[in-house]
Amino acid sequence: DGGVCVSVSKDDTSAPKLTSVREDILTEGFSYQSFSQEGFEIVKNSGDGCLDQFEQINFGFNLDEKARCAISGVPPEAFEAMAPLGVFSDEQSYVFTNVLSYQLWGLGNLEPEVKHDITLFFACQDFSKNDNALNPYLVKLCVIRQDLTAPTISSAVGLGSNTVLGFDVTEHDVTIFVNEPS
Repeated sequence: DGGVCVSVSKDDTSAPKLTSVREDILTEGFSYQSFSQEGFEIVKNSGDGCLDQFEQINFGFNLDEKARCAISGVPPEAFEAMAPLGVFSDEQSYVFTNVLSYQLWGLGNLEPEVKHDITLFFACQDFSKNDNALNPYLVKLCVIRQDLTAPTISSAVGLGSNTVLGFDVTEHDVTIFVNEPS
């Protein structure tokens, strides 16, 4: 099917700019607030506006040019020091899964039953290697650590959607992933 042709100006000296948020992929029940070229806030539309501890949220943003982006839970010192996210695109998206994200982005352990304001730092780099790591986009949200629900199965390995086991099968290896430590 061919590739993507991207024109890269040799005079390009600026990092990609945040142009808008992606309403099309935002998880239902959430909204964006306070959008600017510096970042935005994500708020749950019910309760106190905070995510529950093990809640997953999909969100994204658009850039003024094709770029690859990276994330950190602490202010970055360089683009290369951040965790990469996806491929070169002007439409960026991310799934914030609290179980993994807290540890991966250096957010550490959260105190139970307390509102925690979290800032995620996003930087993007274009084909000319211009990035905004020293002035990253800020995505703000709040999380309350509370566990009032049973774990839910998020995926399984070893069983396809059409897997049929024979009548005489007594064992079959399956790995099940849940949304929280269990």
